[in-house]
Amino acid sequence: MLTAERALLAAAAATVLLASVAGVAGFRLNLSPSVGGVVFRIDDAAEISVGDYVSFCMPKPLASVPIMATATVPVCMQDQRGRPLLKRVAVIDGDGNLFVLGEHPKSLDSRVFGWIDRQAIRHRLVRVW
Repeated sequence: MLTAERALLAAAAATVLLASVAGVAGFRLNLSPSVGGVVFRIDDAAEISVGDYVSFCMPKPLASVPIMATATVPVCMQDQRGRPLLKRVAVIDGDGNLFVLGEHPKSLDSRVFGWIDRQAIRHRLVRVW
């Protein structure tokens, strides 16, 4: 039993180390069902276009969004379960504002909170896997 516990502890430690190194190297993991893909790489060098993935801060306090008035979600970069907000850009208007959509019908996206100012974008991301 002690050997199995050590193996499990070693596997957990290796997973944490790998995730930390990947984060420092500019990779992000997506565990949310609202976007297809698990591993994304930060690519802030390219201009944001329709079809790109972006991570961002909420465009307005959630209390101002009727459907989210009772949610306890941090305003910057998290969904209802504490995962980073990562969505695909569906539309860019003439002023550079973004309308972002998730792939899940109940996705926390622009259908809920509206357009996002480009300044709220944290990163442009490229799906790796």
